[in-house]
Amino acid sequence: MAEPVGQNARAAFADALEKTIAEWDLSISPEQMDLLFGHYVLMIEANRTTNLTRITDPVEAAVKHYGDALALLPAVGARCKKVQRVLDVGTGAGLPAIPLAVMQPDWRVTAIDGTGKKVDFLTGAIAALNIKNLRAVHARSEHWDADET
Repeated sequence: MAEPVGQNARAAFADALEKTIAEWDLSISPEQMDLLFGHYVLMIEANRTTNLTRITDPVEAAVKHYGDALALLPAVGARCKKVQRVLDVGTGAGLPAIPLAVMQPDWRVTAIDGTGKKVDFLTGAIAALNIKNLRAVHARSEHWDADET
């Protein structure tokens, strides 16, 4: 596999994600695409030392990680008046939390995971990408208080 940095990987990632979400009449701004691709690059780099994902190809990641995460948006829009808070349980590398937070900046997203290394990665990614509406918490779901979301 080629390294995910560079214009070829970014172009392939962007093309695959845009085609995937277009099926649901969703669009993405260049800034949002930069954030999602930035998360992808951080995830692949961290994956060298921390097991975050087996999906490393940019096209496959765009469809299976980011597209799958965003597939929720049309369903939520059709059924809910106004989402305010989202809880991602077992977030791992920040999926679906990061794509949802990036695409829905008015949502408050909390991502929890029971593995400290994954939460450490996510905390660093949130800071590096400057995502203001997302927080990562080291917690297990059975000990989570829903009022904390």
